[in-house]
Amino acid sequence: MRLSFMTFACPEFTLKEVLAAAEKFGYAGVEPRVLDDHKHGIEPDSSPQARAAAKRAFQDSGIEISCVATSCTFAAADPSKRASNRSELKRHLQLAADLGAPRIRVFGGARQPETLSLDDAIAIVAEDIVSAADFAAQHGVAICLETHDHFSLGSSVGRVLQKANHPAVRANWDVQHPFNAGEPLEETVRWLSGKVAHVHFHDNRDRKTVLPGDGNIPLARQLRALKAEGFAGFLSAELWPEIGSPEFILEQYSQRTNKLLSSL
Repeated sequence: MRLSFMTFACPEFTLKEVLAAAEKFGYAGVEPRVLDDHKHGIEPDSSPQARAAAKRAFQDSGIEISCVATSCTFAAADPSKRASNRSELKRHLQLAADLGAPRIRVFGGARQPETLSLDDAIAIVAEDIVSAADFAAQHGVAICLETHDHFSLGSSVGRVLQKANHPAVRANWDVQHPFNAGEPLEETVRWLSGKVAHVHFHDNRDRKTVLPGDGNIPLARQLRALKAEGFAGFLSAELWPEIGSPEFILEQYSQRTNKLLSSL
């Protein structure tokens, strides 16, 4: 397992500064967050020239794009909204393809309207994601549905993946959300077994995301479960500036997570 960080840790860094920080603190990957005014310059509206330059910068640095973190959501019943969601998914998949990124993060999202049942929402999310799955596969990109929002449970994401039934549709296990929702680790692992392509790995205290070791999530147990599954992908930090400076966050996360990994 290798370390990555989402650019929430350093939203004011240029791409050059992001890559320099990744190298300095021992990260193998970076997860650019798009559509959130981060200064790395990687966006779905980026020009072909800007995309090519970003791709070269990653290649030259030896740092990988672990994932492109999008805001795509799908749990909406309105036909026009569904059409828009599908269009946004395709747009972000094209960005990932142009960058040479192997995966994107998407959300199921909050159900719209609120009266939409979970069963119906699962069907909608699966159908709309799988509509672009062949395109994703053709470009070597996986669509990773995060355990988050109304889909925080591994069981909810697992049911979407079962219904989608496509090798390009995978899971992004954000380890804090199933735990906070009360789902036992064994249940999360059972539903996501063999389907996890990306992991958001951090701790949580009082419903706030914190550095590993500063919360109450059983991180070592989660890592052992991932190891038992043969997961060899990225553990990506999604941490915010209120925790400290970018340098503090990235150094501490690297040290603490590597310590956990060394104890397995």
